[in-house]
Amino acid sequence: MLNRIILLLMAFGFMLILNAPLMAQQPLEHEKTVIKKENGTIYWHGDLPVYFFISTNKDGSNPILLEKGNAEKYTNPYFFDTEGVNFVRTRWAIDPATKKPVVPALEVEFEVERDLTAPKSSLSLEGAPKFVAEGKLFYGKSLKGVLKAEDEISGVKTVYHAINGAAYSAYQNQLDFSKEGDYSLNYYSVDIVGNPEEPRSKIFTVDATAPITNYILHGDRSDNILSPRTTIALSSTDAASQVKHTYYEFEGKGKQVYGTPLKMSSLADGEHVLKYYSTDNVENEEGANSYAFYLDKTAPDVMSEMIGARYQNGGKTFVAGQTKLKLTARDNKAGVENIYYSVDGGEFLVYNKPFILDKKQGSSIVRFYAIDKVKNKGKSQTNSEMGNLYLDLTAPKVSNSYSGPQFFNRDTMFITSETEIILKATDYESGVEKIGYSINKGSELVYNEPFKIEKDGYHDIEYFGADHVANRRKDNFFLIVDNKGPEIFYHLSMDAIGSMQLKDHSSPLPVYAAHTMLYLAATDRAVGTDKIFYSLDGEPERLYTQPLKTTKKGLRTLTVRAVDQLGNETKSELIEIVIQ
Repeated sequence: MLNRIILLLMAFGFMLILNAPLMAQQPLEHEKTVIKKENGTIYWHGDLPVYFFISTNKDGSNPILLEKGNAEKYTNPYFFDTEGVNFVRTRWAIDPATKKPVVPALEVEFEVERDLTAPKSSLSLEGAPKFVAEGKLFYGKSLKGVLKAEDEISGVKTVYHAINGAAYSAYQNQLDFSKEGDYSLNYYSVDIVGNPEEPRSKIFTVDATAPITNYILHGDRSDNILSPRTTIALSSTDAASQVKHTYYEFEGKGKQVYGTPLKMSSLADGEHVLKYYSTDNVENEEGANSYAFYLDKTAPDVMSEMIGARYQNGGKTFVAGQTKLKLTARDNKAGVENIYYSVDGGEFLVYNKPFILDKKQGSSIVRFYAIDKVKNKGKSQTNSEMGNLYLDLTAPKVSNSYSGPQFFNRDTMFITSETEIILKATDYESGVEKIGYSINKGSELVYNEPFKIEKDGYHDIEYFGADHVANRRKDNFFLIVDNKGPEIFYHLSMDAIGSMQLKDHSSPLPVYAAHTMLYLAATDRAVGTDKIFYSLDGEPERLYTQPLKTTKKGLRTLTVRAVDQLGNETKSELIEIVIQ
């Protein structure tokens, strides 16, 4: 027997050497090996064969391979069967001094730890928010990666990593993923006996860019002037982790989460500012944006004006056929887009220029409204003038008459300078404003009261009646002014039989025989003689109807007065004759 038996366990591993460069993302080649720790623990790669040698020398010199046994087929090589501790045993422990089995009996065991289990690596991504959507992983900025590994038997030797297709390298410090972009991180670890872990991978995106938010206007508006019907929608886009929330601040109500388009109807007229921004799902926050606008809730005011003749009376506004109705509108901000009008309940038409009432005479109502450039529409309205219009197309009726001496004969009117000429006009709509006239094509005169014409002869009178909306009707007439009385004539039925000089007379008087008849006559060239009166010897006047008898003898005196059809009269001088 050998004086000393030492069980030497020796392992021979085979190392695979790569002759070609490593391809991206391909794990490195790792040698399978056996490691003996300082404490004597042996870690044996489970894929490596085991050969048993014995030696009488502690240093293992002159080793003898153990070959003979009960299972020679499985001994050279032999493989450890149990992960972790494996035992090489002898049946009895022999006391080195007595060379006899120790009592109590003790089995001798030699330990070897088989390691065929790879380490387990773990990745921790830290320092940035995380978000998963549709199976895609996002992180925010300032992301760091920490790799760790654990091994249950021999222990971790090295952790390796490869980023975005680069070659694997040994992990030393935390990984910096602060740069935005898509990442593919592969990693694994290997233990001290060369068991490599199956590579693990992590695919993720670093999103360091905040969303971009824009406002979208819907509804009536004009540039940055909005109407109560305008809504402001906020639209945000984010190329990576997508938008989480959009916030806005409005009307001093603090930050609010945007949900539906903002309505303007509840705001007051005037200047407003909307502030807004968005955040994404990894807490990137957009810088604040602002949109300043003016809210115009006020419809335009419409004013009416009449161009041409108009007259108000009795709650009505009378207008002529050529009177134009003018509409103007003013607006507080956006400006007037259109004015509309309707006559007597008809269709509303776009107002472009002053218009006339193109209709029959009578009452009318004009309604109107305006729309501004943000479609604020005023209420249909009228006013005291437009609401009680009366289209007056009828001129006054005119007539003339006379007060005082007058005589009509053969379609001609004869008057005197004492006759008053009366002009008359009647109008049942807007009423007569004035009557005017001219005499013999002279200047136009305003008729206020009856007038007279002094000058004898033919006169042509033109006159008119005008109502309050300038409807005018003309007419004319002519007349003859006659201020002369008839021309008086007398004669006697016999010639004078002589003459006689009477006392107190400057010249002789004619002498007629008794029973001489005296005839009186008068002639009027214009209107004719109406009556002849006489006074004989100073007696009261009598109407001349027949020749006068002169039976009374002596000095006879006679006066004659003739009156024409107008009352013009002529008196004769004193007629003196002597009757014998």
